[in-house]
Amino acid sequence: MVTVTSLNAVDYGMVPNTSADQTANFQSAINAAQSQLLPLFIPAGTYLITAVNISSNIEIYS
Repeated sequence: MVTVTSLNAVDYGMVPNTSADQTANFQSAINAAQSQLLPLFIPAGTYLITAVNISSNIEIYS
């Protein structure tokens, strides 16, 4: 059995270095990290993101 220690934003559809809005994908990744109580990894790059809701503590790293 594999133990998951963090989530990767790419697995939730985030694509770095694109002009496409990544807000919905980022929010999905945030929601998953919050519900699973896991840190969220965001790969290096540039992302177009507007408003997101972070309702509880979360660790986000790159």
